[in-house]
This record gives sequence, C-alpha cells and structure tokens, in this order.
Amino acid sequence: MSSHRIATRALCLALVGAVSACTIRDDSTRSNQIEGLRILALASEPADLVQGESATFSALVFDEEERRVSYQWSWCLSRGSSEEGYLCNISESDLERAWTELDSGVELPPYDLGTAETASFEAFFEPDQAFGLCEILSRDTSEPELELFTCLSSLALSVELTVTAGSDQIVAIKDVPILVVGDERNQNPVIGANFTRTLRNGVELGATAPFQLEGIYDVVADVDETQSETFLPAAREGLPPPEPRGESLFLSWFVTVGSTHRKGEQRSSYFDTGSIESLTENIWDMPFELEDTNARLFLVLRDERGGTSWIEHTFRLEGQ
Repeated sequence: MSSHRIATRALCLALVGAVSACTIRDDSTRSNQIEGLRILALASEPADLVQGESATFSALVFDEEERRVSYQWSWCLSRGSSEEGYLCNISESDLERAWTELDSGVELPPYDLGTAETASFEAFFEPDQAFGLCEILSRDTSEPELELFTCLSSLALSVELTVTAGSDQIVAIKDVPILVVGDERNQNPVIGANFTRTLRNGVELGATAPFQLEGIYDVVADVDETQSETFLPAAREGLPPPEPRGESLFLSWFVTVGSTHRKGEQRSSYFDTGSIESLTENIWDMPFELEDTNARLFLVLRDERGGTSWIEHTFRLEGQ
C-alpha cells in the first residue's frame, strides 16, 4: 500500500514577521496553500484517557477535488520509528495472547476501529499494567531484557487513520495519553468563532465583505490566552524539580488561495510566555488571478500535551 505518513506530534514553530503595504510578492510561492488530499489534524475527545473511559477520534480532512472520501481507523500500543514507517510493533494476535495471560478481566478491543468519519475507543488498560504486558511479550525473544526495555519505552496508545479518495491515499497517526486515575488531565484548546480581517489602511472588513484579488489583509484568529492551561511538567532526571507553567500553544494556518506569512514561509504560529498576539495575528495575501470564488481558511490549534481543535472560515473572493 502506497501512502504518506504524517506524525501529528511534529509541530512547526514560527516567529512574528512584519510586511509593509508596498511589499512586492512572488505569487508562485505558496508554501501553506493546501492542495490535493490532506489530513490536517486528528483529535481525541477527551484529550487523554483513564482506564474504562471512552474517547471519540475525529479528523479534519481536506480534498481539493471534493471527492468521496473513505475512512479506516485503527489503534496500536507500540509503533515503530519514522524509518520503520510507524508500523505497529505488536501484532493483534500477540497482544491478545499476552493480554489473556495477564488475566485482567477486561476485554481487549480489536485493532480495527471501523470506517465511519469518527471512531470510538475505550481505554482497556492502566499504565501500571505496562510492565506485566511487556514482560509477557518479550519472554520468548532472543534478548528478553532488551526487548522488555524496548517494549516499555515504546508502549503508548496511538490511533491511525487512513483516508482514500480516488487513487489517492494518506495516513495520519496521533498519540493519546493513558493516565492513572487522579493524574492531571488536559483539555482540548478551543478556537473562538470570531475572525477579524483588516485592510492595510486600517479599515476593518465586515463579516460578509469579500476579499479582493491582490489584497493584503491583517487577520486575527479568536484564541484566548486562557486556552493555555497551567500544568506541572513531568520531572526529568538530572534537572531541577519542575514548576507549574502554562502550556505552549501552536496555531497552524491552512488556506486554499493566496498565502499567509508571519516570517519566511512558515504556516504555524507559537505562543508560550509572550503575548497571545504572537499566536493569533497573521497576514493573508490574496492571489493575483481569480482561481476560486471562495477563500477558505482552516485553523488548527494544538497544545504541547496533545490537545487539538480546529475551525474553518470561508469568505468570498472577487476580482477588482
């Protein structure tokens, strides 16, 4: 099966950039204009799980040709590296054998999560059961101690989505934390519905006003700084004890016409301890030629603990 692998845990950081009203633009450079078939984001609700809790997985899928898209969801407890194609390290039969021997009294769900646009999954194990599970899985290998260490270091719930449209196929993978009851939880960050568009001369556009060809617009997304939750980072060996701090937030901008730019050609913005405007403000350049009468923008908001949400805005695009 030919496919592209996207690791959703890989996040792109960008810095704030300023562009003057008389900037000369090369309209052939549109690094963040989305084309073809894309999985722009995967989300889990809730963002993390404890044993016995169910999650709903969803995806933001874009297809330029607006074809019928089919979905195939699955999950895995241990996944290989990028060099290994992110393939599942534990076969379903091996996991079923080990889980049966562990005798937890909880039924193991099948790897196959169905073909609907969303998928459901119930967390069947606790992190405390990881050692026993890996010990069974590594018992009959040539190097059981090494395999035990490898299993423990890679054990994590991940969900995989394969989408197909026509002859095109693409795969995305997302890790979902499994917590012990009582652990600090994470909430998916939320993007508000408001979206401000301002001409370079400072005049704000109304909600239904169209974009114009060759226009350069200051745009502001609706994200409140309270979406950066305060949490206690995990302790790391050799470093001072951590202190509570706010989450880092990452906002990705995907457009169907023109391009957005903060600095260079990065499509994502980043917020940590600075101003929330460094995350929410951007510049959107319209194209020179009328390729589509709609200008669509997809905003994907992530936090550093795996929380994800998105929103879409669509505006009319008119020629001058």
